[in-house]
Amino acid sequence: MALYTTRNKVAEILKELSKESASRFKLTYRSRNNWLPEEEGRIVVFDSSFNPPTRAHLQLIYESLNLRPGFDACLLLIATSNADKTLSGATLEQRLEMMHILATHLQETGQSPGSSNVAVGVVNRGLFAEKISALQEAFPTLNSRFYFITGFDTVIRIFNQKYYKAPLTEALTPIFDAGGIVCANRSGFDQKAIEEFYASGTVKHFSDHIYHIKLKEEIADMSSTKVRLLVKEKADRAALETIVIPRIAQFLIDEQLYTE
Repeated sequence: MALYTTRNKVAEILKELSKESASRFKLTYRSRNNWLPEEEGRIVVFDSSFNPPTRAHLQLIYESLNLRPGFDACLLLIATSNADKTLSGATLEQRLEMMHILATHLQETGQSPGSSNVAVGVVNRGLFAEKISALQEAFPTLNSRFYFITGFDTVIRIFNQKYYKAPLTEALTPIFDAGGIVCANRSGFDQKAIEEFYASGTVKHFSDHIYHIKLKEEIADMSSTKVRLLVKEKADRAALETIVIPRIAQFLIDEQLYTE
């Protein structure tokens, strides 16, 4: 049976998470009861701010799910707090509702096995290691590996010592033992600098756990920032739908998001 959490229930979940002292994860949507593999598998996790979700987000998921040897399920994840950003724009409740829309669209349009096993969840911690810990605690009997879709800017933060108390290699080992990273190209980074980064000591040590995908430039440029600017400029729905799927465009209009 599918799970679809109403906005009122989502508000209760967020309130509950805010009281937790330890890292915790809660599910708000799943395509079916058995969306996860029974014993072990590979789960791709798209952890983003979804403010709002764009066609680039969708393409990132498609490309990731099509990587070989493939993934068994997909989890769309949002954090109630972020290590480097403050919350602005859409509320968490609105973002989760848009994530539910995106998950439904993915089920309807995806071509890979993992696209029919989709879930949406929220975690109450912003650091990468804490998110992994929360997922492992939420699914204690599941011997699965979690692979996070990220942009190159996020990969840089993951390998930044300032976010860890232990030495970097020691801190990252349990994270990469639990899965890995699917890194997507982002505009604004020099190719030579990217190559040098991946050839550096600690990053190279974990290179077998890092996958790479490259979006077409016109897709990669479909940012949430551009959507918000279009709304502020009072662009019509057709313009919005060049960057977001129709149901997200309708949601933005109905909720009057990003108008101020």
